[in-house]
Amino acid sequence: MDQKFEFYKEVYFFEHQRKTSIQNAHSIPIGIITVLIGAISFFVNDLINKPIDFGWLLGLFYLLLFAAIWFIGKAFFLLFKTYTGNKYQYIPNLDSLHTYEQQIDAHYKKNITDANIKYFNNLKSALTEAATFNADENRARSSRLFDVNKALFRATIILGISAIPFFSAKLRQVDSAPVHQVKIINLDSNQNKIIMATEEENNNDSTESDSSDSTSTPEPNFPTNIVTIEGNGTPDGSTSLNEDISDSLGSDVNLDDLD
Repeated sequence: MDQKFEFYKEVYFFEHQRKTSIQNAHSIPIGIITVLIGAISFFVNDLINKPIDFGWLLGLFYLLLFAAIWFIGKAFFLLFKTYTGNKYQYIPNLDSLHTYEQQIDAHYKKNITDANIKYFNNLKSALTEAATFNADENRARSSRLFDVNKALFRATIILGISAIPFFSAKLRQVDSAPVHQVKIINLDSNQNKIIMATEEENNNDSTESDSSDSTSTPEPNFPTNIVTIEGNGTPDGSTSLNEDISDSLGSDVNLDDLD
């Protein structure tokens, strides 16, 4: 009889230990959900801040992304349901058992053996009922926890596949970006100016240098003094040449004397 009672007692405590193990197993799925949500946030933020041209891969990427979100939501719902709303049965506490033992001994005071048999049989029935109920509850929680892990596994695989078109489009966008070059122009001994030039501007440097040489300032002419003397025979019929020269040189000068 003692061996049978020990068996029922061990099964009862085993189900309670199993309950504790199931509760401790929730930490791993919570960590995986956190990592997956972080990966989705990275994809979404990168798409908002730096739009990417996916081309025909856009539809595939969004399909995989929404599928991963759906499995994560399913896993979170099942995990919440596994963690909350669970009921377990326990045998009466020691105070209640001690009171019952005194009552049963008083009832069977002429036959203590029958009292002990009645007490342990009722206690064994309580252990059996509680262990059976707890086993069914643990089985249901374990099944939901298995579905949680299965949903998270699928979400991880799908999210990993969705990263292929994402990074493929991102690398293609980087390859097609214009190449910038740095050209340093010395302004004076104390200052440098950096001009960012695109590849197209760099190709036009040679053309601009040739055109600047051809459009240089023309060489200035040597200055000359031009004196215009008008006199007889000019179209406007002005005074004689001698009179004009005399006026320009002064009245005291006689042109005949110069001869």
